[in-house]
Formats: sequence, C-alpha cells, structure tokens
Amino acid sequence: MESAATRRNFLASGAAVAIPLSARSAGNNPTAAPRAGLLAGKRAVIYGAAGAMGSAVARAYAREGAQVFLAGRTLERVQSLAEELTRSGASATAAGFDALDRAAVEKHLDEVVGSAGGVDISFNLIGLGGDQGQPLTSMTQAGFAVAIDNAMRTHFLTATAAARRMKAGGVILALTAQVARKPYVGSGGFGVACAAIEALWRQLAIELGPGGIRLVTLRSSGSPDAPGVAAAITNTIHTVLSFATPATTATAMMNPASTRNRGPTTGTAGSYGCCSSCDSSAASASSDSSSASAVGSSVVAD
Repeated sequence: MESAATRRNFLASGAAVAIPLSARSAGNNPTAAPRAGLLAGKRAVIYGAAGAMGSAVARAYAREGAQVFLAGRTLERVQSLAEELTRSGASATAAGFDALDRAAVEKHLDEVVGSAGGVDISFNLIGLGGDQGQPLTSMTQAGFAVAIDNAMRTHFLTATAAARRMKAGGVILALTAQVARKPYVGSGGFGVACAAIEALWRQLAIELGPGGIRLVTLRSSGSPDAPGVAAAITNTIHTVLSFATPATTATAMMNPASTRNRGPTTGTAGSYGCCSSCDSSAASASSDSSSASAVGSSVVAD
C-alpha cells in the first residue's frame, strides 16, 4: 500500500481538418528543454484538451515533464491552453480537429510522430453528448444511441491509431463513470457508453498487451466544480462527500501514464459518476479493487 506522500505517483473530454504542426503558433514551444518529472520525455496526445478535465490533465502532464499535443474542435481554446503551458516552460502544441473524424485523427498523429518521433501516451477526454434525465422508455432510440455511438467511434479511432504508432511502454487511457457499473435512473445512454468503453479496453488489451502497450480506464465519481455539474448536484443532494476537483483527478491519472506502473496490461482504476459527458471528472482518494477489471494481468489499483 502506498503512503500518502507517494499517492500522486500512483494515482499520479464540427469536423475541421487537423491543423498541421508546422502551422503552430509562435506561442507554442515544441523545442523546450526536457523537464524533470514523472513523465519526463514522454509524448502525450490529449483529445478534448480545452475542456475542464482535458485542460487539468494537460497542465498536470506538462508539469511532470511531458511534451503535450493538445487536440480539440475549437482551435482558439486549445491554442490558449498551449500558450499558457509554454509560458511556464512546457512543450505544448495545439491542433484543431474533431476526434470523431478518422482522417483528421490519423493525419494529426502522423504529424505528431513526424515532429516528436513517436507517441507514448494517448488520452481521449472528449464529451460524448446525448440526453440524460429521462427513463429509457421515454427516449427515442436515436437519442439513446448518441453517447454510445460517439464513445465507440472516437475511442476506437484514437486508441487504434495511437496503438499503430506506439512502442512497448506506451499507454492508452480512457475516462468512464461509476454508472458503467452501478446504473442509475435517467442516465440515458451514457452509462452504457461507459461500460462499452471499458469492454473495448479489455478487447484492445488482449491484442496490444503482448506488445507491451497498456490500456487503462479510470472510473470517475464526479466533479462538482465542473461546468453544469455543481447545479445538478445542488438540485439533487444536500451533502456531497469524497469529491475532488479536475486538477486532483489529473494528478490521479499521472502514474497510469508513466512507466513506473509496469504491472498491468489493462485495468479500471478505483471508484473515481459523471465525467467526460460533462467535459470533466474527479477522483476520490479511495480505491476499490472490486471495481477493477483486467484481462490477463493484475489491475491498476487495489
């Protein structure tokens, strides 16, 4: 069991064409000197990087020395984040495209590899969309399927594209929610989408694990400070316990992205509700071995 002092080292979301890395703004700093940290020298691609969760992850990864490639549909927002990070001395590059677009995903990763020489970490945090708040019997099939279709398309595209370009030691991460395992009324297709992501990760692990590529999902318990979530919590409960901020969750996602975690091929870490569908997530300090699922290996958290 790790100590409190080392917890962060363990625990440490419009189809435009991808913007060529050669067209990065002057604010980006792809040649910044390597920074010391848990992810020093690692090349990380973050999809949905301008969102509450994506930006927190990007800041944490940059702080720990990763060279970050930030992707999002709204280039201006991603660019603003990249400029913030480069001012702190990090290496950050922004690109504007839709992670549901196969050609754009492939083009962007080709440019990342051409610029940085490879990719070590892929983390898809885009919002999944879809309606929530109604029982399934009141929903249309089309409305129910939105989150599921988006989840399967974007995660399949980004994970397989990254895997084709990764070497042993690479890691592909995804964020799900507690509703993947413990359904609640009114979650629409979101819980099914989260469960599908975890199933996809197990399937990928069978194929990619022998080559040394790890698949990790983290299950969120919610982030009340993220846009839209605080109001929903206020309207439904009076006491909220064991919630954390996107920034602390980003720290919680650090070690699964690092090579210090060499045990599992795949797993679902912890019991960390809402997540990328509201463009945010958070992690509680607890871990739950019963929530972890792994294929042919140990789990990320116990």
